[in-house]
Amino acid sequence: MNFVLIPAICLNLCIYPAITLDYIITYHELSPPWSNIVLWLSLVSSSSPIRLPTSITVKDFIVNLKSSTNQCDITALDVYADKIGEIIRRMHENNIIHGDLTTSNMLLVEKDPTGSEENSKWLEYSNVDLVLIDFGLSFIDSSAEDKGVDLYVLERALISTHNDYPNLFNRIFNAYKSYSKNNIKEIISKYEDVRARGRKRTMVG
Repeated sequence: MNFVLIPAICLNLCIYPAITLDYIITYHELSPPWSNIVLWLSLVSSSSPIRLPTSITVKDFIVNLKSSTNQCDITALDVYADKIGEIIRRMHENNIIHGDLTTSNMLLVEKDPTGSEENSKWLEYSNVDLVLIDFGLSFIDSSAEDKGVDLYVLERALISTHNDYPNLFNRIFNAYKSYSKNNIKEIISKYEDVRARGRKRTMVG
């Protein structure tokens, strides 16, 4: 696996036309003089399947919650929802549009193996990283509309897949807004426009 640190100003896929690789983006806090480097880009050859530490999709984590009445499980879901909102917002602030935001394209990755049982290890959220995967439909664009569409795609995916948790998107969206630095009002406005158009098509169709 090749780990490449990309300066924010250079983070444009068009600059790397020779790279035809699958990739994962996750975020790490970096200290000066690396403050301009905001993304850790992990590049993995399509012929070499990625081998992460122990991981589970967010979709599977949520599905497993259905059989649980443990309040700790719900607390963990809230923590991960906040992380999802944060990482999407940071991605958007670097003008990366994912294009397919679903919980199948989000992984929980164990930082340090704990030896805990398969399900319980994901409740130790301080030892878990959230990673976005599958950027096959991604592109670079500063458009507030495209960012709004990204959010709407996620909302529809959550409604379709996780209707047992109707407040999940709101939790993610609130975290997204709380980590905002730039033009959040315009993005929210565009998201609401896209959402209204989507509802209209649903009613007409």
